[in-house]
Amino acid sequence: LPDEDFFDDYASFVSSMQGSTLMTAGEEKKKSWLVYMLEAEYHPTKEIAVDYLELLSELTVVDFKIDEGANPTPVDVDMFQKSRDKIFSEVEGLKFLVPTMILLKDSEKERATTTAIIQRVLDNAIVQPFGITILFCDLIFNLFMLFGWRSV
Repeated sequence: LPDEDFFDDYASFVSSMQGSTLMTAGEEKKKSWLVYMLEAEYHPTKEIAVDYLELLSELTVVDFKIDEGANPTPVDVDMFQKSRDKIFSEVEGLKFLVPTMILLKDSEKERATTTAIIQRVLDNAIVQPFGITILFCDLIFNLFMLFGWRSV
C-alpha cells in the first residue's frame, strides 16, 4: 500500500506504477506491478491488489490534506481533483489491466469492478472506436434475432 503522502511525490508514484517492460512482437509494452499482483498465483496477493484499487477509489480531499483538522479550501479541492485525475489516468493507461482481471475470483472481480477507478477504465474502453463497433454489431445481431424469432 502507498505511503500516506503519495500525492506529495507524484513522479515517484507514477514511475512505480509503470513497472517492468515486456517485449511483444518487436513492440515494447509496460507491465505494472499492479498487473503482476493481479496475475499472482497466491490469492492473498490478488486481494491486496483489489484493496489497493479500492483505496485509490475512496480517497477524499481530507486524505489529500496533510492537516486533517483543517477544513479543505476550494484550492485544496481543485488540487485533489487534478491529482486524482492524474492517478486515474495512469491506472487507465496500464497495459493488461482489464484482461488480467479475468483471473480474479468472482467475488474479487465484483469488488474490483465496483471501484471508481476501474469503472472509469471500463467506461473509457467502451467509448473507443472498437468498443462502439462491437456494441453496434451486437445491436444489429439482437435486432435480427428479435425479428427472426417473431417470424417463426
